[in-house]
Amino acid sequence: MPTNKEVCQALKATKVGLSLPDENGEQQPLYLSDCGSILTFIKLPDNADIKAKLKEKSAKITPNNIDRLMEINLSVDASVFTDPKKQNLPFKSDYIFLALNVAERKADQRVTSEWGQFHDTSIKTPMYKLAFMTNHERFRGSYITDILKNTVNSRSANIEADYFVEKDSRFPGLFLDESETNVRSLAKQAYPSYVNRYKKGSITHSTDKFVENAHEYEQVVRRNQEKYRQSAKLFIKECQIIQPKQLIVLGRKAQKVVRNMRADGLFDERPGVIGLVDNLIEAQHYSNQGRGTSTEDFMNYLQELLKKTE
Repeated sequence: MPTNKEVCQALKATKVGLSLPDENGEQQPLYLSDCGSILTFIKLPDNADIKAKLKEKSAKITPNNIDRLMEINLSVDASVFTDPKKQNLPFKSDYIFLALNVAERKADQRVTSEWGQFHDTSIKTPMYKLAFMTNHERFRGSYITDILKNTVNSRSANIEADYFVEKDSRFPGLFLDESETNVRSLAKQAYPSYVNRYKKGSITHSTDKFVENAHEYEQVVRRNQEKYRQSAKLFIKECQIIQPKQLIVLGRKAQKVVRNMRADGLFDERPGVIGLVDNLIEAQHYSNQGRGTSTEDFMNYLQELLKKTE
């Protein structure tokens, strides 16, 4: 079992293959530590205490009311990595929590604090739901990351289109076939949807240069193939660093992507990773909306997640 210090050092030493400009406009490489985090919070009362307090005040359970009536701070508590007294303790490696990809943020909302991913309260409701659905000692301190490291998008439907998730699920390996014939076919299939998404403004970045035709879109397909392969390699590396016993995957899209990677043979040389994927625990995603997905519903969902991991 790795120590907190060993995990921290390894995550900080592994480059993702991307860079972002710093405050001076200089490109800085990204590491795994910039893409993942740990499920620890500076101040997070028990769900039962939160419910009791809001019931006492006759207040509906919402993030704003919780902020108003409780002492709570969902910024990351990274003391396991920074406190010398904790650095040589075993890392909490029972689970890896796995989401789909990084959601798009406005430039002034980009997560810049160390280990700040999955702790961004600028968009409050999803962050609170994640905190409450994992608010138990069993999960506290677990590593959390995305399966697609190098794809920024807030619409999972775009991810499905860009990575041919449904088609690759039916025909494993089709998306990764780099032959000219296959790439041309995939680009021809995907291009009309891309044009429609661009016109609607639902492409990842509105400043992206428009791809003029299906032939040019072939390069987009090839870039996405490389992103997909690199993401699988990085996930393997994370599993080597964390040494988890179980994998908890958040949301159906992420579950399908990681299973597709398995079927595509990207984990074939890593039987430990194959075992994690074959026995993954399905969990709902904290951004889910609609009936049954209120803040209180996610508090209650914790009990279901505990049953799944017994």
